[in-house]
Amino acid sequence: MLSIIKYSLFLLVILIFNLNLISSYHQHQIRSYTGVLTEMHLYYEDKCSILDVMKKSKVLDQIGDLNKDFVGNLASIDEIGFVQRCSNIINCDKCEQAFDIYKCLMDQ
Repeated sequence: MLSIIKYSLFLLVILIFNLNLISSYHQHQIRSYTGVLTEMHLYYEDKCSILDVMKKSKVLDQIGDLNKDFVGNLASIDEIGFVQRCSNIINCDKCEQAFDIYKCLMDQ
């Protein structure tokens, strides 16, 4: 009986450790993605649409390499729908709000 309890506790510790690793992995993906958007802002300082920036920097291809279950298949975004739903963050002068753009993309 005691060995079953010890074994159960051992499995619980392993489960918690694995969940922590998974969480860290997804946080790294978010940081990677927001880093790409920040680079877009630094590179394209003129006024242009976020979609143009995404096409020029091929950011959709880079995002597609991330975990699609977590980020979503952003390569198939309907561009007109994106413009309509995310119009408050379209201008390049707002690209520094990368997490807002990320959240908007996640809602697609």
